[in-house]
Amino acid sequence: MLKTKQRIIVSVLLILSSVASFSYWKEQQVIKALNEGLPEGVRIEKSLMGNYKIINEINNYTFEAPNTYKGIEEIKYLTEKEGGDYKFSSINIKGKTPENGVIAVVKFESKPDMDLTTQARLFFETFDLNGDFTEDKINDIDIVIDKNNPRLMGIDASFFQKGNYTYLITCGSEDFIKEVILNGEW
Repeated sequence: MLKTKQRIIVSVLLILSSVASFSYWKEQQVIKALNEGLPEGVRIEKSLMGNYKIINEINNYTFEAPNTYKGIEEIKYLTEKEGGDYKFSSINIKGKTPENGVIAVVKFESKPDMDLTTQARLFFETFDLNGDFTEDKINDIDIVIDKNNPRLMGIDASFFQKGNYTYLITCGSEDFIKEVILNGEW
């Protein structure tokens, strides 16, 4: 009787292990397909816990996609572009979530001796945008945010600085922006 129970338990564990292995393999194939169009140094990884990590070795930052993402549908990397006095690059990610699923992370060199609000305003003006900026803090990180900008299709735009660089994160969800900023390595 005991050996029968042990065989059943071992069989069930083997089946569960096989299903988990197949699911993980299948998800890795999806990740591999997403990474195919990206330049060397930019990639998505998925942990065993299901978290999606975006790694950008070109621009020296990493962050996790918001926890509510049920997957990543699309990712694009825009190589260094120029606009006005700015050189910037961007990662754009579309998540498999019903709303607010597109996040863009833009990195550009900070202007020396200029406060963050002025930098945000000048960056927007370079691209013929206006913003109603408010200052805020996410933990110990100072941010400047423009909420529900109609010229940006109603999305939020948050600026913050790390070192010599300013980052702009746009998304339809302020919570997603905060999550990306907090779990990133900038």
